Amino acid sequence: LKEALALDPRLSDGHLVLARALYNLNDLEGAAKELEEARKSGSKPGEVYFLRGLIELKSGKNEDAVVSFGKAKEADPGLTQAADYQTAIAYVKENMLKEARGVFAEVVVRDPTTDLALYATEYSKALEKREERDKPLKLFLGIRYEYDDNVILKPADSALAAGITNQIDRREAISFRGEYTKRFSGPWSVRAQYSLYQSNQHHLKADNVGSHTIFITPSYSFKRSTASLGLGYTNTLVHGREYLQSASATPGYNFLIGASNVGALSMRFQKREYAQEPFSQYEDRDSSEFAAGAGLFSFFAGDEGFVSVRYEINREDADGSNWSYTGHKASVSLLYPFNEKFKLQGYAEAFSQNFTNTNTFFSKKRKDMVYSQSVLFSYEVYRKTEFVIQYTHVRDDSNIGIYDYNRNIVSTGLEFRL
Repeated sequence: LKEALALDPRLSDGHLVLARALYNLNDLEGAAKELEEARKSGSKPGEVYFLRGLIELKSGKNEDAVVSFGKAKEADPGLTQAADYQTAIAYVKENMLKEARGVFAEVVVRDPTTDLALYATEYSKALEKREERDKPLKLFLGIRYEYDDNVILKPADSALAAGITNQIDRREAISFRGEYTKRFSGPWSVRAQYSLYQSNQHHLKADNVGSHTIFITPSYSFKRSTASLGLGYTNTLVHGREYLQSASATPGYNFLIGASNVGALSMRFQKREYAQEPFSQYEDRDSSEFAAGAGLFSFFAGDEGFVSVRYEINREDADGSNWSYTGHKASVSLLYPFNEKFKLQGYAEAFSQNFTNTNTFFSKKRKDMVYSQSVLFSYEVYRKTEFVIQYTHVRDDSNIGIYDYNRNIVSTGLEFRL
């Protein structure tokens, strides 16, 4: 093309064709130079403005690009749909998501049969999800009906469980979470969260649980990572009486690995205080805990699904010698979207607890291996309303029989995003 133009600078549309080639080679400066020559020669004004908009868009001059695409439409109405599509892309880059969705809608209305209309539809759906994800205030409400075959953690050994009955019960459980995220200009943001849980047992009223949690997390974002510090407080009541208060600090660091993987490092410092006096000083469960963990998340299906693995080591020092231990926890979780409405969530965990001291009542060191598995299916029956059904199994394999148990929970209900 350069040789052709050197032989005949007046070659019809030669500068425009060369500008396109240089743009595709990412030589934006060369493309802009040739495009100016094309403009001077009067070559196809609509296409000249359109290509100028593309160059400005790739150069990060999004506002200039919007102006150029507008001129392209004026010069050549046949470019209107393509120019509108690229205008919407410019709005996305400027984080003007509402404006972008409006222009994408115009692209679809103009001619729904084109590939551009299909792309615009998919892009608009993605923006809607992004707006939902990024909105500052989020509210979640869950209402479930649950069947629990071992509310009181009845020992698995029938000899130890002699005389223990009525461990099975049903309950209603209500959960609520509200969170507000404030993003400041620059890398700082802070998220404030409040959550509530309340259960109503049908028969075992003494095991009704209510809890209130407040969590505040300031974060600092780097180019490919985020550092955060979570500060939390939880107050738990059982049968309407004070049961447990805990305060925690959880520093964390998340970082991108490639395009679809995220690494996570975290620590946890937690203080627990139980309201009731223990029947023995050795059974005092007031404690201080330190934990450190690492995990890896791998996203798929357009970041709608993920699989993650995580390992954590923790040390809990209790005031009562029977409850101090070192733990090792490994877990894997999965979110698999079958389609936009139907999703599967799975979780499996193995938690090893090696207690530090010889138990004062059983004259041996306690060792527990706790296995937990859960599977949940959710279906969006209405916008922001999901029907869920979940099964959870817990197996605590302990060398001290009184702590050895099986538990199964089946729950179903509705979850709302408000």
